[in-house]
Amino acid sequence: GPAPVARADFFSLPFRNSAFAGAFAWYNTLFSFDDSQQLPLLISLARCVRPGGLLIIQGTWWEWAAAQPSATFDGALPDGARLFEQTTYRAETGRDEIVRRLELPNGQVMTASFFIRYYSLDVLTALLNDAGFKTVWVHGDVEGHSVRASSPDLIIGAVRT
Repeated sequence: GPAPVARADFFSLPFRNSAFAGAFAWYNTLFSFDDSQQLPLLISLARCVRPGGLLIIQGTWWEWAAAQPSATFDGALPDGARLFEQTTYRAETGRDEIVRRLELPNGQVMTASFFIRYYSLDVLTALLNDAGFKTVWVHGDVEGHSVRASSPDLIIGAVRT
């Protein structure tokens, strides 16, 4: 049957200790928080993964983001909405700063500003280690290639210690 789903705060996950054999977070899910929040978030996640369990995280590789310091999207979506997005990479903070505007077919307009933080492999590995995970493999894309400057992704497999 379908797996249970929960909507919860990363910093107070409503699961018992060691509840899961593994976990994954895709598309920079863990990286829209301030640097000071990153370790507490990973510690909260580690509490819910049993020792020996695998955590897989995916984010954008920082060198790939830095090579594209500005990007814009302006286009129609299949439902008739129009999306405008402006992204600016700030090397001094390691962040993409994003402004998004969605115009719905009914005329409603929604706007949001947010950021995505990109970490170097060394910094992210240290954060994972401090939270109770040991990095066991790293890929630069979904095909499993090594990380290089042109890699679009940073995908890490880490075992709960």
